[in-house]
Amino acid sequence: MNIINAKNLIRLSLFLIPLYLIKFYLFGLPFNIPEVLIMAAFLFWLLDNKNFSWGVFYKENKKIIAGIFIMFLGIVISALINPNQPAEWGIIKSWFIIPLILSFIVLNEVKNKKDAENIFRAVYFSAVTVSFIGLIYFLQGNLTYDFRLKAFYLSPNHLAMFLSPAVFIGNYFIISRTKINAWHSIKECAEIIFLCLSQVAVLLALYLTYSYGAWLALILSLFMVGLITGKNKTGKKMKIAFALAIIFLAISFTQLNNPKFMQSFEWQAASRSSLASRIMIWQSAEKILKDNFLWGIGPGNFQSEYLEYQKYFSPYLEWAVPQPHNLYLAFWLQGGILGLVGFLYLIFHWLKRVIKIIVNKALPKNNFKEIALALLGIMLYILIHGITDTPYWKNDLAIIFWTVFSLGVVSIKWKENKYI
Repeated sequence: MNIINAKNLIRLSLFLIPLYLIKFYLFGLPFNIPEVLIMAAFLFWLLDNKNFSWGVFYKENKKIIAGIFIMFLGIVISALINPNQPAEWGIIKSWFIIPLILSFIVLNEVKNKKDAENIFRAVYFSAVTVSFIGLIYFLQGNLTYDFRLKAFYLSPNHLAMFLSPAVFIGNYFIISRTKINAWHSIKECAEIIFLCLSQVAVLLALYLTYSYGAWLALILSLFMVGLITGKNKTGKKMKIAFALAIIFLAISFTQLNNPKFMQSFEWQAASRSSLASRIMIWQSAEKILKDNFLWGIGPGNFQSEYLEYQKYFSPYLEWAVPQPHNLYLAFWLQGGILGLVGFLYLIFHWLKRVIKIIVNKALPKNNFKEIALALLGIMLYILIHGITDTPYWKNDLAIIFWTVFSLGVVSIKWKENKYI
């Protein structure tokens, strides 16, 4: 079997997501390594699926396609009627078109639980690798001015948003591997120990970011997953997840004497806290939105508009603000009302059907239920953290979002007897 195929290229692109920071030009256009791998995967997929029925694919996924079309239409219209179009088309290419291509391949290549777990492994071990690199940064004292870990990312929050989904994937692997019959060999024991140590590395690196928004979103999403699962058998396996949430909450209490933690609750501008800064950013975004309610300002234009609107407010606490620190404002401002509506429709449709899988007690054991549980946790984390930050509008985060989304759709199709 040829090892260079669509499945392996997608897994490699997911493992190498952090290399999006290394950019180069092809035919005069900017690209990065994960993007090239995704496009190569699509080319291999096309060559291997010459008789693919696009009509059947549309029929099976027409609701999702409708949502994507509405969202994408809003973003394109917003880009066309606003300036800075070269940057806008670059964002559309890197944060929407290529992640959607990856999503399409995942949707058609993941045929069973093993395939889904391989996708999980690529994402998880990418985060584990970044965590170990981050810990090396920490040991070398290579931190921000306020002693937070950001490694090679632009900010500690960016690092935290990349690592957080791995917590749910790590939970999935640890829970699935610690069943009673999983301790029969040295190899199995070594795998479980390695998974636990790697999860500790991810949690430690995440802790060192001191990204309170990520911490809180992680705890709340774990808690919500536990509530949704209720008392069914799958829910019992979330005890480990709850234990992790409790540990994370206990760690949060260690920050009570940290000035940054105490300032986080001060919303007055004079405090210059992250909360005060976000409130000012949201007020400016609200003013921009009122003046661009229907079509928005176009992808990638928030920074310039934000600076332009400074005249309406007191001196800004933060000047370098490429995104409005809110996922929903980001979609509305940069994709217009259509972009927001399309995105919310996709989320509602996805959540409704994935939750049905999780609470369905009739599904057999060997299915996507536990995978769907991890996917739900990641999606809830994105949506909750999206209240105070933008865990989508970035190359790696967009790829993770659409990977999670497409795996959720695969889980839905399995439930509907597509994969038996």
